[in-house]
Amino acid sequence: MKKISLVFITIYLLITGCETPGDKFTRFHVKETSLGTIKGHDLSNAFFINEQEGFASISKDTILKTTDGWKTFTKSLADTAALFDGIQFVNKNVGFVVDRNNYIFKTIDGGNSWEKLKINISGASLQDIKCLNQDTIFIAAGGDPKIKNGYVLKSVNGGQTWDTTRTMNLSHISFLDGSTGYASGPYGIIKTTDSGKTWDTISALRSDDILFLDENRGYFSDKRSLYQTIDGGRTWKLMKTIINPHWIMGEDFSKIECLNTINNKDLIFTLNARLIKVTSDQKWFQYEFTRPYYQLQMIGQNKGIVYGFENLILVDF
Repeated sequence: MKKISLVFITIYLLITGCETPGDKFTRFHVKETSLGTIKGHDLSNAFFINEQEGFASISKDTILKTTDGWKTFTKSLADTAALFDGIQFVNKNVGFVVDRNNYIFKTIDGGNSWEKLKINISGASLQDIKCLNQDTIFIAAGGDPKIKNGYVLKSVNGGQTWDTTRTMNLSHISFLDGSTGYASGPYGIIKTTDSGKTWDTISALRSDDILFLDENRGYFSDKRSLYQTIDGGRTWKLMKTIINPHWIMGEDFSKIECLNTINNKDLIFTLNARLIKVTSDQKWFQYEFTRPYYQLQMIGQNKGIVYGFENLILVDF
């Protein structure tokens, strides 16, 4: 009996010894408005044109459409061979979906019909898409972190033909304006100032998401770490590695996602069931949901939609 008690005491001490209070920040006000529910589905990717209209991937091969804020929805695109990832619309009619099997799907009628376009690259898969307009489109390609090479692809005719630049393995791409853009991945960050004609490496640090607010101030995330630059990416400073509260044992696989901005001033992103805001003077705040919502898309200067497990919520900051 004593041996059993000692075993339980040892286990308890091991667990509590690994426990951490984590990083908790001052709560900031968020107004939640529940939108629709898609029961039984983990929403992995979505794009919202506005509060009422949007598209969401409910599985690797099916995308739904709503026109009434997810009160009702219809199947817009399905392909049993697909691995859908990024979704982006230029306007209500023209949109694109990335298939990691190196296809993109294009609609010009608001998702009623889709054209499937093959992209010929080898040794990498399509990861992320950024549309500057309905004609000019960029795609980041990469994949397995063990693979060092990737691509930036550019189309100036709505995806009919592509110019391909071989570069490092990439997972995300974003643009500050029509000329200046950034792409990131497991081997660093690259930058263009001539609308994708040339790309230069500005960091060799591993990076997940990336966002620039202006030509000098930018951020990138690496798992639960957030980095900042104030000189256009020439140098980067680690701001914080966030420790999740009450993490018990093992590796914490959560990560910072969906870098966005409120009023082009404050940074906001998701981490598990939290929205975290970092002000321009580097004060940290949080808002915690009762259920985990991993993704955030801003649909206005101070308004966004969060989604992840079944539910979609409109958030006003």
